[in-house]
Amino acid sequence: MEIYQYLDQIQTELLNHSWKEIEIKYYELCSELAGKEQAQRIRDIDLNAFQSELNEALGTSLL
Repeated sequence: MEIYQYLDQIQTELLNHSWKEIEIKYYELCSELAGKEQAQRIRDIDLNAFQSELNEALGTSLL
């Protein structure tokens, strides 16, 4: 499957599935394509600072 097909598919899934279902599916896909070790390294990335800054920036832009 090409990247554009994955992008179309994830757009549909975002509308029809829970975040947990999507996370599980794409973790498994990443494990298949990149290997379990790489998938786990990606899963272990802490995105809390990024999410906090994004929330702040979005809040500011909506004012």
